[in-house]
Parts: sequence; structure tokens; C-alpha cells
Amino acid sequence: MKQAAKRKVVEVERGLFLVRYASANDPDHPPAVAISSDPASGADIRFFLHPDHDEATLWRPGGCLVMLAGARGKLFVDVSPQREAGSVAATIRIEALSPGAAIQQQPRTIDASADSADLSDFRIRGHVAGIGDVLVNSGEWLAGPLAPSRIEGFSLEWPSKPGELDIRYAVKTAKANAASGRLAPLGAFAGTRGRAMPIVGVNLELSGAQASALDSRRKPSSSAHLRCA
Repeated sequence: MKQAAKRKVVEVERGLFLVRYASANDPDHPPAVAISSDPASGADIRFFLHPDHDEATLWRPGGCLVMLAGARGKLFVDVSPQREAGSVAATIRIEALSPGAAIQQQPRTIDASADSADLSDFRIRGHVAGIGDVLVNSGEWLAGPLAPSRIEGFSLEWPSKPGELDIRYAVKTAKANAASGRLAPLGAFAGTRGRAMPIVGVNLELSGAQASALDSRRKPSSSAHLRCA
């Protein structure tokens, strides 16, 4: 079965840029990388292509194109495998072009295969009071509005987690307890079981080079808080 395409959304500043296909994990059968602008950016982002090509698609490492951004906008980087079960791992570099030193922007290296995280195998295993351990998939309630119950602890499972992403989490219990506030790594249980001690808060910490790809509004190593009471 052909692997699904991957998309990364990149914010670009006003300027002139070289978009270059830097590398691919499978150099013999590299994925194709299509570059496009967010429709909301309108005509602010334009691409300059080779005269023999009419699409902003880079087919293999070494390929490049020039992009002009008249204003800040968003760029879509779509990576598609070129054969059955082919690789979608590619690295793209966006390099600012300037006639002098007045504009100094550092080149940006983008892991185009990791822009939108694959949550198809993301699971939460929670211990629910009076029920026991419950396993749910991404987008499902652990103890939701149709069956409200106290959650005493949980663990996160994500086998296909991006390699350069670290996740830790901690819970706050209703009563003082050694498990309260202690950060646990992915796969470990945080909280208690069978002590009638529901959690009232969760601290989720993302770190690593790919943390910002999950939420462009946060910087790597930031923490998100969620009230559970």
C-alpha cells in the first residue's frame, strides 16, 4: 500500500529565498516535494521555476527553486512517495537571498516528513475509578461527558512518535502524594490506582527539535497545562 503524503506548514518572512531539496533517506527512490503557498497568502508568495517546468515540485535532492515573499505568509511543503511503500523522509532548506548584509536571516532546515504528526497509533491508557484501566485512541474520551468518572492516572503510548521529539507528563492529585508533580516519560504511568485519589491537573512537556512542529505557537521545551477537575 502506498504511504500517505506528509505536509508541513512553514511560516516565511518577507524576502527572497532559495528553496532547496537537501537530502532524502532513500536517495535511490526519493519522495517528491511539492511547494505551494497558503491560499490566505494570496499573491504575496510567488515561485520562479525553470522554463521547462510549470509546477513547483522538487523531484530529488539537489533540486531547487526561488521564492519571493512580498509579505509574511505560510508555505505548504507536501512530500509524496514515488513508489509503493516508498519513503517520505526528506530534508528541505530555505535560504534567504540578499544583495548585502543588511538582511541577515539564518538558513532554515526543515524535516519535511515530520510536519504533521501521525496520531493513528496514539493511545491513552487511563485508570478510571470503579472501572479499572481503559484504553482509548486519539480523539476518543477516556471518561467523557456521556460517562463521567474520576481518572486516577494515565499513560501515553505512541509507537510512531517522531524521533526528535521527547514527551513527558505529570499529574496533580487531589491530595498530596508522591506521584503528584513527578514527570514520567512516554509509556510510563503517572498517578495512582485504587486509592480514590483523582487527578485534578496535567502538565505535558514537549522538547526536542520537532516539538515546535506540533504547535507552531509554542517553542521547543514548552509545557501545556490542562485542568481535569
